[in-house]
Amino acid sequence: VTASMKMLFGIFPPWFRYFLQPFFICYYTPLMIMKYFLLGSTKTSKKEALASHEKIVEGWKDAIRAAEQAQEYWPLHVTGRLNNFLQLARYVDDGQEGLK
Repeated sequence: VTASMKMLFGIFPPWFRYFLQPFFICYYTPLMIMKYFLLGSTKTSKKEALASHEKIVEGWKDAIRAAEQAQEYWPLHVTGRLNNFLQLARYVDDGQEGLK
């Protein structure tokens, strides 16, 4: 959908595309609401939503653990390629005593 919309409206100047954006919201919002109430959820949609939520929560927990373990290394100076951050992430994942 995104590629087709980009191709369809790519011929118009940016000011016109910005002008059309509120109308797209007014068009798509009722469609999404009707889809939710008329079609309902699928058999696996709740399981998929719960799995996605759990994955996000675990990611946040990992980030908090990494931040707590890395407090003695702050401030962290990040290079253009995020080398220091990746070294820190390896340190936390491996449970080693120091940065490589």
